[in-house]
Amino acid sequence: MGLFSPSPSKQTKAFLKGMKAYRNGKYPRCRKLWQTLADSGVARAQAGLAHLYANGLGMDKDPVQAFHWTLKAAEQGLAQAQNNLGWYYEHALGIERDLDAALHWYHQAAEQGDSVAQTNLGAIHARSNGEHEQALHWFRRAAKLGNHQAQQALADAYEFGRLGLSRDQQQASYWHQQAQR
Repeated sequence: MGLFSPSPSKQTKAFLKGMKAYRNGKYPRCRKLWQTLADSGVARAQAGLAHLYANGLGMDKDPVQAFHWTLKAAEQGLAQAQNNLGWYYEHALGIERDLDAALHWYHQAAEQGDSVAQTNLGAIHARSNGEHEQALHWFRRAAKLGNHQAQQALADAYEFGRLGLSRDQQQASYWHQQAQR
C-alpha cells in the first residue's frame, strides 16, 4: 500500500459499509466501495468484488474480472479466494481448465484450514485412480472441522466400501449423523 492509503480502521469501515450495501441489495454502492479498496490492495474487497462479478450482482456477469480479482486476493493469502481460484481453474471459469493449478490453490487454502478447499481436494483425489489415501486424508480433515459434504463423503465411502475402505455400517451411520447436524 502506498503512503497515502487509508488507515486500516478507515478500510475496515469502508469494507463494512460495502457489506451493509451488499446485504441490502445495493450492489452498485457496494461495488463502488469495494472497487476503491480493491484497487488499493485490500484482499477482502478484492474477493468481494470478484463475487459481484462472478454472480452479476449490480453488473453483467464477467468471469474474466471475477478471476482477475480472485487471483489478486488469493495471491495475498486469503484462503476463501484461494479456494475460489482453485474452483475457477477446475471448472474453467474465466480461465482455461488447469487441474494442477486447481490443486495448488485448493492446497494453499486447505493448509490454512479452509474446510471447503479440503473437501474439494478430497473430491479431486477421490476421482483420481489410486489416490484414495489422499482423498480420505482431506475428507477427514474437513469432516473434523464440521464440513457436511466431507462428512457425507465419508459416510458414503464407509457405507458402500469406496475409496479403499471396507464396508462399515457403524462408521457410515456415525458420519451420516454428523452430516445431518
